[in-house]
Amino acid sequence: MEELNDALSKIKSPSDVTVVEKGLVSLLNVIDNEAEESVRKDYIKCLVEGDIIRCLRRPLMETTSPSVQHIAAQLLAEIAKTAVGRDECVSGDVIIPLLDLLVGTSLPDSIQACRALGNICFDNDSGRHVINDNRGVDRLLDLLRDQLTCSHSLASKLRKVACGFLFNLVNTHESVIEKSLSLGVIGVLNDYIRTFKYDEDLIQMILLIVEILSDCEQGMTKITEANIALTIGQLLSCDISQELQEIVLDLFINLSENDDIKLQLVNSELFPVFLDIIKKPSNDSGQGQLEKLTSDLIILLLTGDRSMELLYAEGHGPIMSVALDWMKSSSPQLQISGALAIGNIARTDQHCIQLENKEMTVELLNLLDKHPVKGGNATLHHAILSALRNLAIPAANKPLMLGHGLISRILPYMYSDMRNVQFKLLGTLRMVIDHQESAAISLGTNESFLASLVNWCEVEDHEGVKGEANRLVAWLVKHSRSAEVMRLMLGCGALPHIVNMLDAEHTVMQNEAIVALTLISAVILETVSQQLVDLSVLAKLKSIIDHDQVIHEITYNSLTLISSLLASDPLRQQAKQLKLTQSIKRFEQNEENRIETLAKTLISVLSL
Repeated sequence: MEELNDALSKIKSPSDVTVVEKGLVSLLNVIDNEAEESVRKDYIKCLVEGDIIRCLRRPLMETTSPSVQHIAAQLLAEIAKTAVGRDECVSGDVIIPLLDLLVGTSLPDSIQACRALGNICFDNDSGRHVINDNRGVDRLLDLLRDQLTCSHSLASKLRKVACGFLFNLVNTHESVIEKSLSLGVIGVLNDYIRTFKYDEDLIQMILLIVEILSDCEQGMTKITEANIALTIGQLLSCDISQELQEIVLDLFINLSENDDIKLQLVNSELFPVFLDIIKKPSNDSGQGQLEKLTSDLIILLLTGDRSMELLYAEGHGPIMSVALDWMKSSSPQLQISGALAIGNIARTDQHCIQLENKEMTVELLNLLDKHPVKGGNATLHHAILSALRNLAIPAANKPLMLGHGLISRILPYMYSDMRNVQFKLLGTLRMVIDHQESAAISLGTNESFLASLVNWCEVEDHEGVKGEANRLVAWLVKHSRSAEVMRLMLGCGALPHIVNMLDAEHTVMQNEAIVALTLISAVILETVSQQLVDLSVLAKLKSIIDHDQVIHEITYNSLTLISSLLASDPLRQQAKQLKLTQSIKRFEQNEENRIETLAKTLISVLSL
């Protein structure tokens, strides 16, 4: 500690530059030679408390002795590695002298100035503000532009340090990001990637900067306009390390949240490059990570409507053969990606029909059969069921899929413990029984399934499963129109769930419940009437039609259900107790004749 104090006193010498320089060198040696990080921090804390930052301002401006400026900047770079040092640098007025060393000085001075400024603005918005307010962004970008063509032996180091400074400067700081974008930082980074593509340390830093800039809308716009993604993509065709490949792919995954970037990547010549990465044979875990990142990226490209259309090209694009190959591969990751690819293509009726004409259901079910519910890959189960659900939406596909034994082959997955798998299973079953009476009856008379279905109607840990289960109950009634199905559901406890759907926020679910209850009341009203009384079904219907913004379809279907329910004495008595007539009277004059006619009929019935 005595050595520190002695060196500090030399720096405070007001007249002798040589003495100041010796003091600076001594301090730097003390800090550099201390291996223990905690001790180094203690030294720096003592220096800060000894007013070292203010003392260094004069040496930084000592233009008659460049070596003093250089060592002072180097010492500040070490001090600014600590939080207490960074804070003191902001208040000690050393930032502006450091900025003056960036451009127009020697490369060693620029390196130390970049180090110091980069450390000062690390996780330090106050430092970033001062740098930004004093044209720091302008000067840094000028420095980077100057170094594009510099062949000095220290130029490579300066480029790395300057990019590190830029990274710390823009990181999480919106106004600095906006400033750098307005000054053309994307163009500079684009030039750097083209020029120094084999300098992996530099490229890694640049890619991290691009990712930061992409987090704001303006940054993504500039990135898209500059086509920098295509420049980055060219790195994958170079002999680069696996680590850098992973960084590039990670960045592409983040950038491809933007549909314009998706299009750029698909329209470029990069898609075959992505496939080559996946095809590269290797048994190490690193190649497995590359396989996952690349396949994840391709799936993300398929989530964009325009990029998906280009890759699919009415079934003639490259993605079809790729997806089928992946589904037949031995890699679980590629099998999942193959199923996800099909699911993403199957987003329009036309595509679904085309895929089913190629017997895609058979391919998916064959893959599913290889992965039983117990001990199988739940992520793969989810992906396959997702694709099957989409394929089952067009009316033309339903009988074809049923013909391949869809229901019997996916039903075992009702025993999966994974809610996401249950969710997609229920969705697939609901889609495929739509207007398929035989299938609805077959499923609706499977008592084991019905028991699970009713249990799913009550789950609280997954709203998707709960919603799909309740809707499937209503759909089984609607599309089977079977008294046997209705009675079995009644025995399993399904009726309360249908009635509770009347309280749903979504009118689609309300209407599904109304239709199902209308069919039940038409077929087995005598059996269910008392339960409907106990479940207050008429009170729920009254609440629906009393709503100011009830739509015509819901109104008409609700009145139709009420009409059916009034055939039961207990329910008719409850309707009178609820003064249901008063709620119905407002529909005696309605722009839809069918509603007006039905309302008048109901009022007459209730007046008896």
